[in-house]
Amino acid sequence: MTRSAAAHASEVVRDLKAAGHWIAVAELTAESVSPAALQPRFPAVLVMGDERARVSRDVAACADQTVATTAAIMLHELVRRYGKRGEAPGNPPLR
Repeated sequence: MTRSAAAHASEVVRDLKAAGHWIAVAELTAESVSPAALQPRFPAVLVMGDERARVSRDVAACADQTVATTAAIMLHELVRRYGKRGEAPGNPPLR
């Protein structure tokens, strides 16, 4: 990712966080939790980096939670918990 693209990504994530979105970053760090330990709030944003390059530090700094897993497993966990009920806590039903 170029510097300008990374700067734009961090600006977008900061704006979403400021608007009240919960931010999860899919990356392996010392602070990462397992998918089962997710404590999401909705609306939610899932940030995924390239397999060779990490998520930028500026974007990772916005994270409410960092998850050590692939995006497919994270999405499965969110759907497993909230998709069957058809609604996310504190929000209208998902469509």
